[in-house]
Amino acid sequence: MKLNLGSIEYNLMMKDPVETFTDKEKPDEDCVIAGLIVPFRAELYVSPKFEEQVKAQSFWHEVVHGIMDEIGRRDLYDDEGFTEAVAKQLYLLHKNNSVKKIYDYIGADKCLKS
Repeated sequence: MKLNLGSIEYNLMMKDPVETFTDKEKPDEDCVIAGLIVPFRAELYVSPKFEEQVKAQSFWHEVVHGIMDEIGRRDLYDDEGFTEAVAKQLYLLHKNNSVKKIYDYIGADKCLKS
């Protein structure tokens, strides 16, 4: 699936991100990786082996990394605490609200892509 994030069109893939690593890059066995974004290859991975909530939160986590890359904030791109905090808020915003209803209410419904 294609995902436009800033000026980059990413290929969003449901694939275990660890499969993309070379043997030299593979993390320790106890390291859990549910998502990964690779801006220079325009790829965003979400592992299909987790429950829905983890997949959704991982998606938003990687989106925040992508946004920080897009705006040139490498310091925040590398800050996992910042990334996770913002990602959780975006996840909860979308989980707990209908974005379409909000846009309809504020008169911005034409801004949504159908």
